[in-house]
Amino acid sequence: NYSTFYSQEKESVDVVFLGSSSAYRYFMPTVMYKKYGITSLNYASAALPSETMRGLIDEIIDVQNPKVIVVELRDFIKCTEKVEQEDFDEKKWYEAQYSYISRLVNNMPVSKNRVTVIHDSVPSILGDDELDWQFEYLKTHNNWKEISFLDFKTYVSQELSGEKEVINLNGNYRGTEYKGAVSVSKVCYNENIDYSNFNETKEIEPERLKVLDNLIEKAKSVDTEILFLTTPYPEPKALAVYENYVQNYLAQNNVAFLNCNKKVKEIGIDFASDFYDKKHANIKGAVKVTEYVGKYLIDNYNLEKTKLTDEQQKEWQTAADKWYKEVLEPGVKKIDETVSKHKAKGSTNY
Repeated sequence: NYSTFYSQEKESVDVVFLGSSSAYRYFMPTVMYKKYGITSLNYASAALPSETMRGLIDEIIDVQNPKVIVVELRDFIKCTEKVEQEDFDEKKWYEAQYSYISRLVNNMPVSKNRVTVIHDSVPSILGDDELDWQFEYLKTHNNWKEISFLDFKTYVSQELSGEKEVINLNGNYRGTEYKGAVSVSKVCYNENIDYSNFNETKEIEPERLKVLDNLIEKAKSVDTEILFLTTPYPEPKALAVYENYVQNYLAQNNVAFLNCNKKVKEIGIDFASDFYDKKHANIKGAVKVTEYVGKYLIDNYNLEKTKLTDEQQKEWQTAADKWYKEVLEPGVKKIDETVSKHKAKGSTNY
């Protein structure tokens, strides 16, 4: 996602989706372009900490200057925090957070925005000295003492297989070639959920609220349109109450927010076939969400077809056509076959 973002010509992208896997698993740049002629990209990686997003809004504006930035807020709904449980593994938790931040800043060019991202996230999340991150030599010059084969395993295997830029998740996709569209053709059965009339709330924790306040302040301070949003998934009511709280809180602060968990009927979500696990849409669900949000952006932000050169148009059209043929069509076929097979057996064990 990051390499795709930075490889595009400046000011050639009108919409950027910022967030974690709840962004890049849902928004397909190929669909946005083929359906509406609008260019979009994902600036996202798995479990991206929301503390990083203030600086990333400026980074996106400086690099691409899009018309709209869509900020996915599921992290605030999860209210992620250290859970004090008997089996809590602090070392494992730290390593995970370290990885989430590393995969972002290691792919950012040196800039004032990268400085902000590290300043906002490293001390508060990791408790590390941010200077070690601002000046990478301080952090990495002794790594050779600790490096093992496992650190190189993925890189070596990709080099040997000739698939350096291919990620396989039950269906191949080539990130840059497909404009960063990340697709999964697995399917997981989920019970239908309708929260359109469920309005119970529960306050998110104070530390998360402070981070949200910083994002609200940032959104109001930039000229670029900012839409806060949460993507739909089989969300338990224990989390939906937080989402309702965030929705009300943003409304009180006069900030735009689209709660897609209250729009599943309009989107056309089928919980039995549109997800690959309990948290993420598969390729069928992602297309539906992309088309719905794309239309929402057109209607509410006066978006029109992106103005591109002939060469840029050809590049985007090629990416969209290839993705539809090589990824979408076989992926949907695989999902439909799986669902049909289990329905014929009267089974929901998929």
